[in-house]
Amino acid sequence: MLFEAVDRNLREAMKFFCRANEAGEARQMPGVLLISSGINYGVFNSALITDPVPDTASFEQRLLTARVFFGARGLRWSLWACEDLLARGVRRKQANLCERYRLQPLTEPPGMFAEALAPPGDDRPRIEIRAVKDAVTRMAFCQIAAATFELPLSIANEIYTQPGGWKSTFHGFVGYVGETPVTTVATVVDDGIAGIYSVATLPEYRGRGYAEAAIRHALDEARRQFGVEATTLQSTRLAVRLYQRLGYRTVTRFHVYLATEA
Repeated sequence: MLFEAVDRNLREAMKFFCRANEAGEARQMPGVLLISSGINYGVFNSALITDPVPDTASFEQRLLTARVFFGARGLRWSLWACEDLLARGVRRKQANLCERYRLQPLTEPPGMFAEALAPPGDDRPRIEIRAVKDAVTRMAFCQIAAATFELPLSIANEIYTQPGGWKSTFHGFVGYVGETPVTTVATVVDDGIAGIYSVATLPEYRGRGYAEAAIRHALDEARRQFGVEATTLQSTRLAVRLYQRLGYRTVTRFHVYLATEA
């Protein structure tokens, strides 16, 4: 099913955070993948539901597993649950169950899929796309991510400027206008599908087509290197129309919660 492809690619992408430094780790536990960056910042430590959740007792067991794992390390964490893995009764009660474990709702990004991108228009912006492959491009990627996603720069530095994560399946790109880095995107190719992540553009450069140009370049590279056409992503609600225009359609939804304490 398409939602499984979106969910599986997301789990592979999240491993970037545990590979970024030596303190990171990933552990598959019954029904839940635990990914720790080793940094006490909730969005970089994730518990991802990996198997169908038939009832509330099973859901709570996975929450408990995650709380024990991250609590033992003194880390705040986040929960990612693909709604198609949750039985109907679990979906109705998940918010209350998460509240018991001091998890607050953060966002509900649509999971989107496209067999291939729609053809580009004629008004392509002038922008140079460079692969993330050295300290300069890692820092550029880091600074744009921090500014766009409202991350403390010191925390972003610990993740994005370190070479470890970039040696994995996570391939980053930075778009430059002249010599100014303005936009980012990353791809993760897994099981014949290219996932799109970290789409970000500095506020003063938005609305000019730079993000779309970066996405198309990144997917062209994935096609050239790995022969893949199908692509997935998790969208913000504001970006859904952009991605629909590119050929994506919503096939699932994720429920993301953030721990209020370690």
